[in-house]
Amino acid sequence: MTVSEARIILHFDVHQPIELMELTLSFSALAKQYRKFLVEGVKQSGSKISDDDVKLYITKIENNCILAELAGAASILGALVPIMDYTNIFIDFTKNIAGSINYFRGLVGKEDKIEPKEIPYSKSQCADLANFLNVVSKNHGGKLGISVAEYAKDDSEVRQHVRFTFSSEEAHEAQKGALIAQRALEYR
Repeated sequence: MTVSEARIILHFDVHQPIELMELTLSFSALAKQYRKFLVEGVKQSGSKISDDDVKLYITKIENNCILAELAGAASILGALVPIMDYTNIFIDFTKNIAGSINYFRGLVGKEDKIEPKEIPYSKSQCADLANFLNVVSKNHGGKLGISVAEYAKDDSEVRQHVRFTFSSEEAHEAQKGALIAQRALEYR
């Protein structure tokens, strides 16, 4: 199997031990959001794809923090999505995640004013974002970095496309906002 040259780079810059289940839930939540994002994008283009065909693979994890590179499976989506499009898919997905974080941060303090019909996310999307942010939001002084990079075929050159960084306080605020939205959607 080959993987895309484009990568989503997750940087959990935390300085305390992380419980394995929390890290697993964080990766799982991101994978679910990616699957939903890609399936919806393919449907909008008039094509069809199975949920089982959409996967992210960890290609690298580094020491001293949790720095993971995630790549798409080029052989699976090759017929639907040319390999060079992974860069744009990852950029759009990363912008979507950053936009979600900022949206949910904006809900904090507005609990009584939130109308469920105005929330552009499902309950499961709210729960996924809250799970994704849990690793960083619990680590005071930590940071979450999410970016997109593209590697040359020989790994000699890396091209950075987009990068977003959120402090543990911002991650906590977004997590709180996602949980507020999830509760509001219970009554939709």
